[in-house]
Amino acid sequence: MKQVLLLAFAILVFSGCGIDRKSEKIIYKEKNCTQTNCPSQNTRICNNIKVKLLDGYIRDANLSDGDHTPVRFVANEKVYRFYDEPKNYIRAVGGRFESGLANKMRFEVSPQTRIITPITVFVKDFSNTKYVLKRALEINEQELLGDYIQDNNLKVAKIAQLVYAMYIYNLQSVFAQNIQNSTSLDNVFLMAHESARDHAYEDVLRDFITEVHRQNQVNGLENALFTRKQAMQRAIYPEHNTSNPADTNSSNSGG
Repeated sequence: MKQVLLLAFAILVFSGCGIDRKSEKIIYKEKNCTQTNCPSQNTRICNNIKVKLLDGYIRDANLSDGDHTPVRFVANEKVYRFYDEPKNYIRAVGGRFESGLANKMRFEVSPQTRIITPITVFVKDFSNTKYVLKRALEINEQELLGDYIQDNNLKVAKIAQLVYAMYIYNLQSVFAQNIQNSTSLDNVFLMAHESARDHAYEDVLRDFITEVHRQNQVNGLENALFTRKQAMQRAIYPEHNTSNPADTNSSNSGG
């Protein structure tokens, strides 16, 4: 009898109370909960795992993990909400910046990551760059890997733009190597220019790097970079669409 009860319990846990995931209503809460006490059919009380995606906030991207955990974008909070702990990894593709430009970078980070930026991807792929960038920018790890828009951290916001450009031009390995001896923000920018040397679209990439360097505030940074970022992306993505994200409805957005 005891074995039968244990088997029934296990079935409830792994089936989510027999709920059809396509039609279920999700109720979020801040603390952990079990899936064995669902109050009614097609309702589940779940974790509220909030994840930010930014290089400038990115909306309506496709986020996934290794367990196909459902996730949705919450526009008024500028976050993505997983209704369970992500498994294996978090991957993000597509979406749009607040300026309207399409995101062309593929983000993949550990499942524990809650703020995803080009920098968090960069330091995962090239672990020594975390120390290099902390030294060059004279900041701590929390500042480097945090929400630099919310923190109004211009130095980190600029580096995020550089790293984004390096990834979409497939120069991240070159850039990681070139900055190893950098001891200042200006030198990191110098190495970004060096990384662009002899690239097929060197001129347009250098133009973007120069424009990022001259910016003096975080607020409105994406809009200030719009023209040059658009040109940089169109060089390698000629089909690039720049419609306003407000005109784009997504199936995973909600309040």
